[in-house]
Amino acid sequence: MGIKEEIEKAISLREQGKLEDALEAYLNVAKLLEKEGHILDAANAYLEMGLLLNESGDDEKALNWHIKAFRFFEEKNDERMADAAYNLCVTFVNLGNYKDALDYGSISLQIYKKLKNDDGLADAYYALALAQMDNSPEESIDYLNKALKIYTKLKNKEGVSSVHIELGNIFLTIDNLEDAMKHFKKALSLYKTAEDKEGMASTLVNIAELHEINEKYRDAALNFLKAAEQFIECDLPDLAEEFMARTESLISELPKSTRRTVRKKIEALNDKVKYPSLSEGTSR
Repeated sequence: MGIKEEIEKAISLREQGKLEDALEAYLNVAKLLEKEGHILDAANAYLEMGLLLNESGDDEKALNWHIKAFRFFEEKNDERMADAAYNLCVTFVNLGNYKDALDYGSISLQIYKKLKNDDGLADAYYALALAQMDNSPEESIDYLNKALKIYTKLKNKEGVSSVHIELGNIFLTIDNLEDAMKHFKKALSLYKTAEDKEGMASTLVNIAELHEINEKYRDAALNFLKAAEQFIECDLPDLAEEFMARTESLISELPKSTRRTVRKKIEALNDKVKYPSLSEGTSR
C-alpha cells in the first residue's frame, strides 16, 4: 500500500473511532515518509498521532510523538515547530509538568509572534496561562487577558468563553469572588447564545458553587437544578443526578418557603432521568 492509501486509511480509521488501528496506520505513514526522506511530512504524521492520543486521554504516549514531531520541525527550522511546541505545552500541562509546559509554550509564543499568527498567538497565551496558574495567578490572568483580546478580535466565541471560565477559576482561587462571578456569567451568556448546553451546564455548576461559598443557598440550589436540567438535555444523566444530589444536600439551608418548590423540581428532573421521553420538547 502506498503513502496516499495509508493516509486515507488512517483518516478513515480515525473517523470511525478505531484508535489503535488509526495509530498503526499513521505510524506506517510516518515510517514510509521518513524512509523516502520526507521528514517534514513524517513530522506531520507524528503530530497527528500525538493529537489522536491527546483526544483519547493518553497524554503520556502522546508526549513521545509530539517530541518527535518537534525535533523534526526544529531540525528543518520549519515554522510548524510552533504548532508542535504548543502541543507539547498543552500535553505537559495535562501531565502536571508546568516547567516544561512553560518552556515549550514560550517557544510557540515567540514563533507565532514572528509569524504574526493571531490564532496561534491566542492559543499560546491561553496554554501559558494554564501552565502558570498555580505558580503565578497574576501572570496567568495577564496571559488570559491577552488571549481574550485576540479571540475577541478574531470573533472566536469558543475561545472567548473558555477564557472567561479560566479567569473565573483563577479569581475564585485568589478569593476575588466578585470578579469570578462576573466572568462565569459572561461565559454563561456566550454559551446560551451559542446554544451550547454542555457549556451552559458546567458554567451553571461554577455559578452554583460560588453562591454556595457565599452562603446564598437558595441561589446555589436553583443553579444546581438548572445545571442538572441541561445535563439531562445533553444526555448526561449521571451528571444530572450528581447535581440533583448536591441540591438535596442544601435543602436544610433553604427557607421553608423554597424547600417544597425545590423538592418538586428534583422529583420532576428525576422523572426525566428515568423516562427520557419526558424531556422531549422541554423549553430551553
